[in-house]
Amino acid sequence: MTTKTPLDARGLLADVNVVGSLADGREVLAVRIPKGTAFQAWHAFKELYDETGLWPFLTDPERDDRRPTVWAAFAANRQIATSEPPGVTAAELFARWRAEYLEEDEDDQDVDEEELAEIAAEYSCGPLDLPAAPATGKSWAANTEEIGLCPAGPGGIDIPRLIEWSGACNYAITGAQHEAVLSYWHRQYGAELLTLAFDVIELAVPDPPTDPATVARVAEEQVAYCPDIVTQGVGTTTALAQEQVHSHSWFFWWD
Repeated sequence: MTTKTPLDARGLLADVNVVGSLADGREVLAVRIPKGTAFQAWHAFKELYDETGLWPFLTDPERDDRRPTVWAAFAANRQIATSEPPGVTAAELFARWRAEYLEEDEDDQDVDEEELAEIAAEYSCGPLDLPAAPATGKSWAANTEEIGLCPAGPGGIDIPRLIEWSGACNYAITGAQHEAVLSYWHRQYGAELLTLAFDVIELAVPDPPTDPATVARVAEEQVAYCPDIVTQGVGTTTALAQEQVHSHSWFFWWD
C-alpha cells in the first residue's frame, strides 16, 4: 500500500501571487499546486489557518484561454465594496426567495394551474430513503491547480461578502446574504468554504444532517438559495436531498 507524500503547504507559501486586496487593504493570494492534489492542499492550508488567518479555497480549473474566473472580482484593480448585513436571518431569506420564485411563475401568462402545481412541487421534498451513512461527496474543482487564500473568519464563510462575490448575479444575491446562509449552515453542520469559482460555491460539510425530516428541510433551503441546482440539475428537491444534502459535499451553481 502506497502512502501520499505530505504536501508542504508552508513551502508553497513562499511562492504566492497577490491577486487583489480587500476593502481594508488585506491581500488575497493565489498559490499554484501540483495537479491532483487539490483536496490534500486544501486540508494542508486549512491546518495553517490558526497561524496565517488565511482560509483556503479551490478555484475553478483553468482553461487554455483564461485563468480561474473567480479572480474577475479583482479585475482592473476594482475597489472591493462589501455589502451591508442583510438584516434578516437565513430562514427569512429562504422564505423570501421561495416566495419570489413562485410569484414570478404565477405572473407568467403562459403557465397554467397544473404547471404551477408542478413548479411548486419542485421546491418541496418528498419521502426519502436515505443510506445509513452520508456520502463522501466529490468536488467539481478537484482538478484545479490553483488555491486561493483569503483573510477570513473560521470556515471562510465570510469570503463571498469580503470580495463581494457576484456569482449569483441573476438572482441578485449579495455577498452579505451569501454569508448569512453559509454562516447558518456553518453553525448547524460545520459547513466550510471549499470552492469559489465564477458562479460556483462548494462547501465541505463535516456533520451533514442525517435524519429524513432535517435532510428534507435543508434540501428545501438549498433550492430556495440556488434554484438552478434543481431546475437545471437534479430535477427535484427530493433528488437533491438524496444525492447532495445527505453527503459531506454541497455544490451550488447559478446560471
